[in-house]
Order: sequence, then C-alpha cells, then structure tokens
Amino acid sequence: MNEHISKQAWLIDLATQVEADGPQVLEVEGHESLTILPTTTFEKMAARQPSLLEVLMDGPDWSELDLTRDDRPARDIEL
Repeated sequence: MNEHISKQAWLIDLATQVEADGPQVLEVEGHESLTILPTTTFEKMAARQPSLLEVLMDGPDWSELDLTRDDRPARDIEL
C-alpha cells in the first residue's frame, strides 16, 4: 500500500525527477494536466521569437548585390 509522505518530501522527489528525467506531467482530477519543467527550460520556451521580417532585416547587407535584369532577349522557342 502507498505510504503517506509530506508535501515537502513529495515536491523534493518531483524536483529530483524533473532534473533527472526532464519535464513531468501531472494529472489532477477535474483539472487540465500540468507539466512541471525547470525554470531555464520554461524561460527558453517563453522567450519572444523574432518575426520573419526581423530575421530578414537583421540578415546580411544585400545593398551591393546587382539585381538588375539582363536586357538580352530570351531565346526563341517554336511552338
């Protein structure tokens, strides 16, 4: 039969499991399940990710790239 342990001991055991095995999922009757994970992992997940526009704007400087179209005519194709 399961023995009763204190809340403090239970939390310490849970923290040890999280550190050793990664995030732990807790299911509490009547509530949405919870995931317990290290604070550093949560902070990485919660950090704002840059938008695509920000990524492109922070990219290399393409101002020296020549993007003019070649004026030579394309080859003739018989249809």
